[in-house]
Amino acid sequence: MRWKGIFNPSFVRPPTTGLRISNSGLTPEPLNPLTPARPLRARAFSLVELLAVVGIIAILSVAAVPVMRGLGGSQSSRATAQILVSAIEQARTAAILSGTNAYLVLPDANFSATNYRFVSYAVLRPPVDLDADDRDDFQTNVSLPNWVLLSKWERLPGDLLFSSTLLSQLPKITPTNLPAPGGSDATTMPTIGFTPSGSLTDNNGTNGLLFASSNKVVNGVASVADRIDISFYSGRVRYTGIVTNTNF
Repeated sequence: MRWKGIFNPSFVRPPTTGLRISNSGLTPEPLNPLTPARPLRARAFSLVELLAVVGIIAILSVAAVPVMRGLGGSQSSRATAQILVSAIEQARTAAILSGTNAYLVLPDANFSATNYRFVSYAVLRPPVDLDADDRDDFQTNVSLPNWVLLSKWERLPGDLLFSSTLLSQLPKITPTNLPAPGGSDATTMPTIGFTPSGSLTDNNGTNGLLFASSNKVVNGVASVADRIDISFYSGRVRYTGIVTNTNF
């Protein structure tokens, strides 16, 4: 059948009936392309569900506090270890440059300033007399053979302290005319010493350093401590990490 004449709108095909998804199920609805689709309504959380989520977040937050504290303590120990490694390397470099032994000294129970015992250190060397005129050629206007302090007297941060057991195994020196904290001369002290070739002066120096928080030490045993080792021949220093249940 052929259509003639002007288009008659009465012959427009009626809209078909489709299905719309609603909260109550499938609902018939005319599918008219000119009519915008109704947006789907999102289901809201109930009060019980919100309280449950808040409770879980609170529990996880409380549980994470000890973990974060532990991480902070570990980072602090590693930072201290790097400072000590630098101090030891300073002593080694001083020995090489001056042509005489140089030392990292570690005050123990014999030290005059009690608040520096087992918690402090310094780098020093003996006088260097290159032309036998009884004076240190690296010092200015000094005629007496004084030991030379190459660094300040430094202290470990917080409640950290060195192992008294390890310090007792190190060789000791008695520097003369060396100012110490408290205004007195330094006394006999444990040392880690280096020769002009960069090697250790004593094999016991390979024990390096051991330090820990005072609250980790019970009855002379540290549950957790940090260790620094030194190679005897090369004098190279490295932080070896955590050791547990060691004599302190």
